[in-house]
Amino acid sequence: MRALIAVLLFLSTLPATAVTIDRGEFEAFADGIIETTMENEHVAGTVLGVVHDGEVILLKGYGKANVETGAPVDPARTLFRPGSVTKLFTWIALMQLREAGKVDFDTDINTYLDGVKVPSTYPEPVTINHLMSHTPGFEDHVLGLFSRDEASMRPLAELLRDEMPDRVRPPGQYASYSNHGVALAGLIVEQVSGEPWASYVENSILSPLGLNATTMVQPLPESLAAQMSNGYAWQRGEFVRKAFEFVPAAPAGGASASGSDMTKLVQALLTEGGSILSPAGVADMLTVLHKANDRAGGLLHGFYEFNSHGQRILGHGGDTLWFHSELVLIPEQDFGWFISTNSQAGPNVRSSFRREVLDRYFGKTPLEPVEVDRETLTQYAGYYGALRHSHSDFTKLIQLLGAVSVQPAADGKRLTTSAGGETQYLVPVGEHTFRSPASETIVSFDVDDTGTATHMHLSRSPVIAFERMSGLASPALHQSLMSISAIVVLWILVGWSIQRHYRRFLLPPAVARYRLAAWWMALTVLAFGFAAAGVMGSGNEIAFGITTGVRIALAIPWLIAALALVTVALTPGVLSEPALGIVPKAGYLVVTLSGLSIVWFLAYWRVLTV
Repeated sequence: MRALIAVLLFLSTLPATAVTIDRGEFEAFADGIIETTMENEHVAGTVLGVVHDGEVILLKGYGKANVETGAPVDPARTLFRPGSVTKLFTWIALMQLREAGKVDFDTDINTYLDGVKVPSTYPEPVTINHLMSHTPGFEDHVLGLFSRDEASMRPLAELLRDEMPDRVRPPGQYASYSNHGVALAGLIVEQVSGEPWASYVENSILSPLGLNATTMVQPLPESLAAQMSNGYAWQRGEFVRKAFEFVPAAPAGGASASGSDMTKLVQALLTEGGSILSPAGVADMLTVLHKANDRAGGLLHGFYEFNSHGQRILGHGGDTLWFHSELVLIPEQDFGWFISTNSQAGPNVRSSFRREVLDRYFGKTPLEPVEVDRETLTQYAGYYGALRHSHSDFTKLIQLLGAVSVQPAADGKRLTTSAGGETQYLVPVGEHTFRSPASETIVSFDVDDTGTATHMHLSRSPVIAFERMSGLASPALHQSLMSISAIVVLWILVGWSIQRHYRRFLLPPAVARYRLAAWWMALTVLAFGFAAAGVMGSGNEIAFGITTGVRIALAIPWLIAALALVTVALTPGVLSEPALGIVPKAGYLVVTLSGLSIVWFLAYWRVLTV
């Protein structure tokens, strides 16, 4: 028996069976996936670079870089915005500084910062390792993630000094993707090296690799500006050109690069670092820093794992509003690629390409269910919200709007997840571990000492953990309160008007005053609903910051709160009115409580905030 175990352990350490790829066949295969998906999803242009066994086996542009002029995507010249793939340059820069002995990844980052200080909210300091694994414990800031023009761009130190996110949990506990954390990493590069972040990256990474069609500078240098692809949205049956997106937290997403250059980066990372890192440095960069549990994907020194198809797969996605990209490495197969698109529906292109390539060349992993009973499944039931959200402004609502409902399926053998109108089944495949039959996504849960799940983790996105939303945060509670309040608001605005028209009676003064205040409160709630839908309905607009329209909309909740307090003050007079029966008095009390519920909802989700 021991001999058998030894053999199995030895076999488990052997590299995966090497994949064989024919260049011509692969190109035809890739063409079919990308061209079909681009047409179906209305994507104007795509660039793809694929590396295998140290060589570029495919470098190709698809579609248009400029729909208006008809200019095609040139993989060597056309610049795309790789979004958060930019972060890899920041992490490589830090790896270089560590190799030079200038930083220690386990030291409090305040040691390296001048003029910017991370608050000492918790006894444990934030370290570079925490930044690299997205576990510093920061809240998320969405407002101002992008900028419309150069005038609103600020030096990195000033940006972070003015917009330092709150620390909302001790570092190292759970992953919550943090652009501001990466911006801090970029500032460390600046202050330790003595060079602006963009200059350091150009001198120490781009130049050694010969990445001549890549820049971290915003706006683009004159020498590269003409090579920039436009970004597009498909609207009313045509491509609509969108303006260049400035990224204030540049180390987190400010790069512009050609497909050819990004493919060279893939080569360097698959071939022991090339001229930018030592082999040991690359090996360190690809080691795990943090795992939520043994079944979850790992967070590395900037990369993250989304293992599937029996392969260890590392990578990083990147999204601006219009450009969507992904860099993928499968080190054991010496295989990887970079793909980027220039249109709003681009994520469908990159996900289709990744899925089809993995299915074809590595085969799907067999689904091996295990038996569980309904009682066991109930320990996972509840709502789960992403940890990545603001705690200090109205975008905290993102957690509520994106909450995932997890419930036992009707057959009592599976779980169902519901979010955004989509329902999926999860089949149990291990202890606290489930898998979607339609994909290789693994969903794992953390369970406390009472046997209740506390957190959920998705293998396809280990950089964001989900927490169980219970008590005052429960979506079910908020949905119930707001549903009742909506009915009350409509009754006040419509029912009272109809009642007044047909009954034509004189109200007691106390009741008349109350109804007038309540009617204005209801009208203000309705006005806020329309205002919010108009100026905050597009997440794209919010990403550019608080506009005048948003400021006006955010002033309305204060008026709602004031009118709700007026109804509270007037309620005793209504309840003591002898002309009213018990049922009408109860109805007015429900109106008062509904107004307070709305105010509490707005305050809880930081919509009613200074």
